[in-house]
Amino acid sequence: MNKKAGVRNQKKCKGQAMTEFVLAFPTFFTVMLASMQFFSYTYQLTSLYYAANEGARAAVTSPVLGPSQVKQAVSDAVAVALKHHPMEYELGPIEIPRDEVLPITVTLTAKSHAALTAIVPGLDRLTVRASAYRSQMGEPRSVPLRTS
Repeated sequence: MNKKAGVRNQKKCKGQAMTEFVLAFPTFFTVMLASMQFFSYTYQLTSLYYAANEGARAAVTSPVLGPSQVKQAVSDAVAVALKHHPMEYELGPIEIPRDEVLPITVTLTAKSHAALTAIVPGLDRLTVRASAYRSQMGEPRSVPLRTS
């Protein structure tokens, strides 16, 4: 009689384990995919921020005179910075102040490829602004203005 009771308990345990797996696996899988998408979004934002910093640095360090040459230097620096991180981006207005003490500001906007954009509104476009200016020692220094 004990042998039959042991067999029944084993069958119950197998059924219980399968039920727990069916309940726990979708939750675990969803959390795993959400974290992967979050890190993908963060990676895109970091790459875009780095490219904006490089563009601002190029604008400050390039010995050019006109705004069109500055824009070309910035777009070249951004293209080099994003060479290993392919994404569609748009170079926004480059604010070049007349005063040499004020910073030059570069704005980059890109479309996010993360699936989080379907869940959270407002995450479909990444906009990054970076600013660079010459310090008193004459070396370029980058300062983040705003990330949204």
